[in-house]
Amino acid sequence: MSANERSRRPGMRGKSKNPQPRKTTPEVVYTPGRAFHPKKLLLQIFTIIAVAFAIFLGLSIFFNVETVTVSGCQRYSASSVAEASGIETGDSLLFFGEASAASRIIDALPYVNSVRFAVKLPGTVTIIIEEAPTAYAMQDTAGAWWLITANGNVVEAADSAVAGQYTAIQGITLQNPVVGAAAVAAEAEPDGAAITGADRLRAALLIVQAMEKNELLGVAASVDVSNLQALQLWYGSRFQVKLGNSDNMEYKMAALKSAVAEMTEYQTGILDISFTTFPDSVGYMPFTE
Repeated sequence: MSANERSRRPGMRGKSKNPQPRKTTPEVVYTPGRAFHPKKLLLQIFTIIAVAFAIFLGLSIFFNVETVTVSGCQRYSASSVAEASGIETGDSLLFFGEASAASRIIDALPYVNSVRFAVKLPGTVTIIIEEAPTAYAMQDTAGAWWLITANGNVVEAADSAVAGQYTAIQGITLQNPVVGAAAVAAEAEPDGAAITGADRLRAALLIVQAMEKNELLGVAASVDVSNLQALQLWYGSRFQVKLGNSDNMEYKMAALKSAVAEMTEYQTGILDISFTTFPDSVGYMPFTE
């Protein structure tokens, strides 16, 4: 019997050249959980708190105010702004209150419109202020002159000579003005319309704000809000400007600026930018001699 025949005989199997290893079930090792120790947990918590406090204390000592600088000053000196802020050398930057410092500056220096801060580690604080670019003259109920900013803040009392250097707001008077406080308009005599002093003041501020946004600073001799449907101003002594109502005031001031730029220096007259009589253009009528 040949070897091939023997291999084909039933009941006989050859050995595998690559026997598969037996699969065995891994042993399960059970490790009992550790007992909970509240005291150890509390100790860990206290340790973390102590480390955090030590880091915080170290930073508060290291990051102290060493230098205070000021930018944006025009009317006020840098030293007066720094002094008004109340920030002193040695103050901790971690306990530095920006809101309270800004409030102190605005209260002490009425021409300041806004305050920002920039901190440069390890110890420099820069105070960035924005001052009102100009002021406007108004009279109170007693006839005294006061200066206010375009945001309606009373900044100082003035005599008639000083007030004459600023745009006068007419058709409205101030009620008990206080420097550093918001202007309050007195109520005029009833004229048959439900118009309040606050309405007139709001219209006046809207006009001067629109002038500032269009860089028309100091060009108006007066602004008249006696009639809220027929607002007007005088552009120097050259043009009487009819504004209509208070709608689209920024656009109207942009149109005024453009129209004046196209005029010759010898032209004077009435400019109508109410966009009612002339809906799509600025009307011009020269003064008659």
